[in-house]
Amino acid sequence: YGDYCGGDLVLWQAKCIIELRPGDALLFMASLICHGNTKITSGVRNSVNLFTHKSNMDWIK
Repeated sequence: YGDYCGGDLVLWQAKCIIELRPGDALLFMASLICHGNTKITSGVRNSVNLFTHKSNMDWIK
């Protein structure tokens, strides 16, 4: 599904690249690990980035 190349998730400290397919979801604490994306070399990709401020999680404590 989708005609694109690139745009994979890079987790720098873990030294891994994760290829996500359309419809996949991945949650991780971005404040704890440097991350980025590989260059999109062809086609179109879209992503949704959700952010929750740390103070929203303080109620767990």
